[in-house]
Amino acid sequence: MCYNVRMGDFFSQVQSQKQTQVQVMSQMQIHALKILSMDTDNLRDEIAKAANENPALMIDDGLSDAVQNKIKSSTRISQGAQKSSDAFQAIIEQKEDFRESLREHLLHQLHMERLDAQEISVGEKLIQNLDSHGHHILEPETLLDKSNPGENISVLKKCMKLIQSFDPVGVCTKNVEESLLVQARQNPAADELSLFILDGHLDFINPPAPSRALKKLQNFFESRRNMFALGEEEKKFLSLDLTEEDVQASIDFIRTLTPFPASRFSTEEIHLVSPDIYVSEVDMKNLDIDLEDPALEKKLREKGILKTGNRFWKIRIENSKIPAVSIAPEIQKNGAKEKELKEKIKAAEDFVAMLENRKNTIEKSAWEIVRIQHEFFEKGAGHLVPMRLKDLAQTVGVSESTVSRMANGKYLQYNGSLYPLKYFFENSVSCASKAADSDEGQKNLSRDNVQLEIKKILDEHRDDRKKLSDQKISELLEERGIKIARRTVAKYRMQLNIDSSYDRV
Repeated sequence: MCYNVRMGDFFSQVQSQKQTQVQVMSQMQIHALKILSMDTDNLRDEIAKAANENPALMIDDGLSDAVQNKIKSSTRISQGAQKSSDAFQAIIEQKEDFRESLREHLLHQLHMERLDAQEISVGEKLIQNLDSHGHHILEPETLLDKSNPGENISVLKKCMKLIQSFDPVGVCTKNVEESLLVQARQNPAADELSLFILDGHLDFINPPAPSRALKKLQNFFESRRNMFALGEEEKKFLSLDLTEEDVQASIDFIRTLTPFPASRFSTEEIHLVSPDIYVSEVDMKNLDIDLEDPALEKKLREKGILKTGNRFWKIRIENSKIPAVSIAPEIQKNGAKEKELKEKIKAAEDFVAMLENRKNTIEKSAWEIVRIQHEFFEKGAGHLVPMRLKDLAQTVGVSESTVSRMANGKYLQYNGSLYPLKYFFENSVSCASKAADSDEGQKNLSRDNVQLEIKKILDEHRDDRKKLSDQKISELLEERGIKIARRTVAKYRMQLNIDSSYDRV
């Protein structure tokens, strides 16, 4: 009997120890994930907080690269810190990603568009003015700078329409009713009756009974006719002889729309974005380098330059805004004498290791993105090649989830434009090749490539009397070896902010 009790106590102790380890590991996971996912501003705040809490951390706020390099050369991270870095890497790769905020998601898309400075300014104001549902907080007109002629109603309407077309469709609206209407207008499956009901007549389907809704519609049109106030659209419905089946179909369609399309995003506030990576083309005539040198690649790398074909790219990671962090020499010297100091030093080493891991992951990823997507940097939009998170992860030597977190909230600046890192990740669109001299049989293009072809087709048929429908565009794409469905064409067209054939002029 006594033996059984002791065995029970033993298992209880083992279980208690395991639970404690899981709890500590979870805290480390959360911290490591936060560091990897942070933008520059949030990382500065995190470093300041860590330094305030841990006297073993020493930070230099001069922020110059020269000072940081000096500190780095004079202060070595211990083997324990390196092991911590490796451990953190393994930890990070086992954790789920954080949700992106609505504003961050919309700003990503805004900065992917080719807009002038006034349009970007107005677009950012509109996005910052959205609540958690994606609705305006203040009236949009009040956001305009009256002293700036470039910020006018025309620009405001253009930016609102653009943001309404972003994912999720239906934000940047005043209420649920307008959100539903915006979603319907951009949905190829929307019928004319559904659009009419959503445009200020939702009460006709409250309750959603087709017989009662049909009677409300008929009474409305009749009263408008008696007042000689029928518009062209309303006259059209009179001639259609609506049935309960028509009304039921509209009710079913409206039920597929989302009253709160922003609900899947977090409500975390964000700051205005700034570049984490700078890319620029280099004229090698200005550099004293022998292009025939067998060690050319190594020497270029030391200068932060990548060669792709006959082009050269300077890649610079923005570290000047991040304070240099090291272990305080005095505490490190006395650390062996006191247990509490040992713990502080270990925590400081772990923190430094996390910062180094973040920096190295961003740098390796940036070089691979430029190498793989060099055609984009050479030729511009429409020339992204298929590249998955998984592809980059394998090349860099980390997990797919690590690359995803690294790219979260990070931006690359090139040629005066700012791009979220996730912009460069494109899934492939499988397309049957019809080229007579092609042995490929099957070719893979990115969404970016297909959108470029859609633009080309629309430009080629710009002067046609009858505007191309999405189905016709799909057929013309197939003639070029790109076989995608009409709905996919419609989705890509909306992402390009191009109106349907009915609205296109």
